[in-house]
Parts: sequence; structure tokens; C-alpha cells
Amino acid sequence: MDTILYKDFDYNLPKNTNLDFDFVENYESIHQSITTIIMTKKGSRTQFQNPYFGSNVHKILFEKMSLFTSIQIKNEISLALELWEPRIEIIEIIVDADQENNLYNVAIHYKIVELNIEDELVLTLGVVK
Repeated sequence: MDTILYKDFDYNLPKNTNLDFDFVENYESIHQSITTIIMTKKGSRTQFQNPYFGSNVHKILFEKMSLFTSIQIKNEISLALELWEPRIEIIEIIVDADQENNLYNVAIHYKIVELNIEDELVLTLGVVK
């Protein structure tokens, strides 16, 4: 895609000191937004921002790994993305528990509404030790 429809600051700030900002565009912009929504703890953006932004996925990660916990993670991701990312329509969310490594592999299949193009984002979620 040559046309830039979406453009955001790249949260992976460069290590140089020239104070230039990098940007992410289109698919990368949406991937970054989805990741930010899922990984931001609700209530953590209290000063000058919306305290309701984000998800409660971090709370579920401390529960015992089970099919029920995977479903809870899926539902929380779905709820958060439907609320905070209007550029996408969720097609399917697959949450696979990797009990050996105490991680959840998450595949989010979605459609970019404005473009009518399907895309996927794969994340690994777990408790940091």
C-alpha cells in the first residue's frame, strides 16, 4: 500500500539523541495500537489521560492456566479492542496456552474497516519474572 492512511509516533524511540521522531504507518500503526491497548493496564493512565483506557489482561495472566483462563483472555482482548480500536473489526482471536513456558500465544485476526483488508497480529503474553 503506497497511500498513508494511518500514521502514529513509533513507540520504539530511537537510541540517538537528535530528538527526531520516527513514525509507523498503516499496518504497523494498527499493530502498535492493538498492542498498546492490550498491554496497557486499565487505570494506569490517570493523569491527563483516560483511566479507562487499556485492558485487564494483566490480571488474568496470574490465574492458573486453563481453557477457562484462555477464554477470559480472549474475551478481555475482544472487549478492549472493540472499545478502543474503531479502525478494525475482529474476525477471530485465538489464545493458545503454552503451559510448559507459562505463556499464552495470541493470534488476532481482524479486518481493517476502511480498507476492507484482513490482517493478523500475533502476540506472546506472560508474567514477567
